Amino acid sequence: MSRLERLRGRLDEEGLDALIVARAVNIRYLTGFSGVFDSGFAGYLAVSAETATLITDFRYEQQLTACAADSPILIESTSGEYVEALATIVAGPGLARTAIEDTVSVTTKKSVDKACGRSLATAAGIVESLRVCKEEPEIAAIARAAAAADDAFKHAVELVRVGASTRTIALEIEWHMRTHGATATAFELIVAAGKRSSMPHAVTQEQTIEAGDFVTIDIGAVVDDYCSDMTRTVIAGEASAEHRRIYEAVLDAQRSALGGLRPGMSGREADAVARGSLTERGFGDEFGHGLGHGVGLEVHERPRLARTSDDVLRTGMVVTIEPGVYVPGFGGVRIEDLVVVEDEGARNFTATPKELLVV
Repeated sequence: MSRLERLRGRLDEEGLDALIVARAVNIRYLTGFSGVFDSGFAGYLAVSAETATLITDFRYEQQLTACAADSPILIESTSGEYVEALATIVAGPGLARTAIEDTVSVTTKKSVDKACGRSLATAAGIVESLRVCKEEPEIAAIARAAAAADDAFKHAVELVRVGASTRTIALEIEWHMRTHGATATAFELIVAAGKRSSMPHAVTQEQTIEAGDFVTIDIGAVVDDYCSDMTRTVIAGEASAEHRRIYEAVLDAQRSALGGLRPGMSGREADAVARGSLTERGFGDEFGHGLGHGVGLEVHERPRLARTSDDVLRTGMVVTIEPGVYVPGFGGVRIEDLVVVEDEGARNFTATPKELLVV
């Protein structure tokens, strides 16, 4: 069943005649057109039981025509009057129950309502619900993105030394990924040393790595529009007993979570495996974030693996497993792998070793 057919099934379930898709990533998912990620892209995809029409402007007309040559998607080029074009479509017969994705701005929603002569419903998460379980081509693309990150880490770890610059290492990682198959980074890469490694989402700054620093490297690549995400933490110079105690606690928790992952368990249950392991080691309070998140066309998407998550894991979901311990004033450790949920458990895309490495 095609993605458009699956979407139409969801619209039937929601009691809708049509959906106006506004999120660029959702348009990419339904059409296969990568140009939506261009910073200047503007457009909408209107999907009903009978048609799917992508409204954009002349800048993308040639690319879209080639992309949609063998697809059921109609291309409607506008000089910039997107709202008027939408109104014309929505005014068609049998489309009284049309919704627009709730990610549009209030101003845009008011303009669309005015042009249509009625207040459209808003819809949340319909296309995203289709994206949570990946198809084989998506899984293959994510695997390639994970391999690009593995390769970049192998290059980067050779640069991690006492006296090295964290900003330089981050730039080297990005350069290596972009020149070895990745089209972009999946997010702003993190290389954080010493006390700053205790910040889970530290912004990479100019730091000089010192002896005894934890150095956390969080990287992700984009290949064929799909993302990867991995983290490793190494120690510069010499590892103390406390370094080793923290690292081994995180490693055990991560391995336990990987081994326990199964379809049918909730995100809350998956999180509890790692959290319980860290709590037994005395680090429960130092694990402040969730165990993981979905990865696909976006580096953060459903499902969530966290204390408050009722998302149920299903075969084909791609998720991170990333417990961490963060001790302010000392440093932090995070170990993150990217896996796909399969019938018998988790298949790991991340090949980088995770035993303690002192450089």
